[in-house]
Amino acid sequence: TILNIIKEEQFDKIKIGKLLRKITHKNILSILYAGIAYEYLEIVKLNSLLEVINNEILDKIIVKYKKFFDYIVKEDLLFIDKMKPLFTGKDLMAIFNMKPTGKIGFLLEYLIEQQIKDPKLDKNLAIELLKKKKEEIMGNNSNELNEASNKNVNK
Repeated sequence: TILNIIKEEQFDKIKIGKLLRKITHKNILSILYAGIAYEYLEIVKLNSLLEVINNEILDKIIVKYKKFFDYIVKEDLLFIDKMKPLFTGKDLMAIFNMKPTGKIGFLLEYLIEQQIKDPKLDKNLAIELLKKKKEEIMGNNSNELNEASNKNVNK
């Protein structure tokens, strides 16, 4: 979860991006505030309130959450919930002349990961990346794949 990522301070752009896509950008701050409160209350339970205040533990918690918030702003992930995949499953089936299978979902997930990595990814480069990924997961029928995708993407 987001709170675990913040506690561990291990920021992985794709992992965070995929989590934040499930949360509206309006709720991110609420989750962060709730995390700060939760961590603070956990510490208060273990120590006396006076001890917690004197040790300025709350400041340390806030700094950790601010670091996470600054990271998602810097990496352009704050509004990631608004990001739409460059292609739909139907688009991919047409481009690659595929039937509906779980592989389409896998390719869509891969596409989203690539868009999180590079928000400026365009459709042509996305198709090239998807071709390579499809070859990895389905075997190497590159001639058929290239012919089908080139014909269908130019429609």
